[in-house]
Amino acid sequence: MRNKHATMGTVADEAARLIKEQEGELPSARELSKATGFSVGTIYSHFGSLRGIIGYIVYRRQCAAIEKLERILEAHDPKASVSLLLDKIIDSCFHSLTSFNPKLARKVIKIAMDEADRASDLDRVSDRLVPFIALAMARDETGTFRALPDDEILFSLRGMIAILRSPLLENSPFFATPGHRALAKNYLARMFLK
Repeated sequence: MRNKHATMGTVADEAARLIKEQEGELPSARELSKATGFSVGTIYSHFGSLRGIIGYIVYRRQCAAIEKLERILEAHDPKASVSLLLDKIIDSCFHSLTSFNPKLARKVIKIAMDEADRASDLDRVSDRLVPFIALAMARDETGTFRALPDDEILFSLRGMIAILRSPLLENSPFFATPGHRALAKNYLARMFLK
């Protein structure tokens, strides 16, 4: 018998595939059951609801984005330009956000926001990056990183996520434009550079 995480992963992968095929429509429990081979009861027992699956899909994508950003921060040379590091962070974030159909991403994020127990559940990316940013600041040999306490790093990163996500959620044509990228990069520079 498969373990719970493997089952959840299979259901989430199939749900994501079906959502993409159906242009943002949530599949029914029967469709998921047919696609995965798991009973409807198993699906509900693992996720509670079909919308709970969306929250799990977003969580998994956030974890992948976090791991990518952690690798960027760990690989940063303390003698290298901090501005280049911030550019890599923003580029990675935009890549994650733009790798999906914006209409679909907007719908999925809104569902995940509705299903979240706390608003901070959607701040996993920023929250998990705090120790990595703090370490990069401590190791910095260029003298351009501002020394910030963890709570200021946290709120700065949450602000960055809001800047990245807001135009997407509002269906703004500003989303992912050069101006949007510049705004996000300038924000990070103001928060983290002397």
